[in-house]
Amino acid sequence: MSIAEVVQEYFRLREWEDEVEVDEENNSASASFSYGIDDQSFKTFIEINEATSLLHLFMYAPNKCPEDKQAELLRLLNHVNTTKFCSCVVILPDGVIRQQYTLDVEDGSLSPKMVHNVLTYSVGIFEEHYAGIMSVIFAGKTAAEVIEEGQ
Repeated sequence: MSIAEVVQEYFRLREWEDEVEVDEENNSASASFSYGIDDQSFKTFIEINEATSLLHLFMYAPNKCPEDKQAELLRLLNHVNTTKFCSCVVILPDGVIRQQYTLDVEDGSLSPKMVHNVLTYSVGIFEEHYAGIMSVIFAGKTAAEVIEEGQ
């Protein structure tokens, strides 16, 4: 079963109506949907490269980080990223906050459960750290204060 077919099977098992769009010419596929966390909508994209056997999940926070807060937020994200082993959270040049998880399934078999694990791991990062991220952006807290508070 291709990676795209496994992701589509995951959607079916979850009873989601989302569809994986396959690009046979480029041996790739993609899907997009919104995922709710704490009454916020996080745009989520899955990009698949069948040739390299890679599944990338990108989750975008609904709030951007203003330029004057980016250095402090990067300090917090550096801490977050050192505690995670499969993904990273970054600030893109336009202030968008993105979490990325990449899974290499070469010479292995992907299952709907593994797709579920990738998604729940990504969701868990924002569930655990989004309040702290927002504290830096909107409450003016420092990364050190957020880390000390355990957010």
